[in-house]
Amino acid sequence: MTAWNADPDAGTSEFGLVRYGFVKEASRVASGLFDAAEHFSGQLPELFPAPLQLARILLRSYPDFTRNVLHLAPILPDSFGTFTADNDLLGRSMITIQASGSSGNVTGHPLGWS
Repeated sequence: MTAWNADPDAGTSEFGLVRYGFVKEASRVASGLFDAAEHFSGQLPELFPAPLQLARILLRSYPDFTRNVLHLAPILPDSFGTFTADNDLLGRSMITIQASGSSGNVTGHPLGWS
């Protein structure tokens, strides 16, 4: 039992929103969750999706290991500014992802990846 009135599938529903083209709606939900964290000393209440899961949703970052491709199509709200993830593991390589708004860049791709 939890003390919070939260949807335990919030992260899953955001993935679904993005998957079916409701990108603005997913961004709005994610922004609301990060706003909620501000009221809890920077931490999300239990049953809310983990910050890393939210970042992945907002970055729309999906590695395709069968094709050696990293898909990146950010939907970061303007209020987030620039997002940087250093030393993110992709295969055996450490990459850096940088994104702002709807543009992003990845450096440090493994050999043969795009």
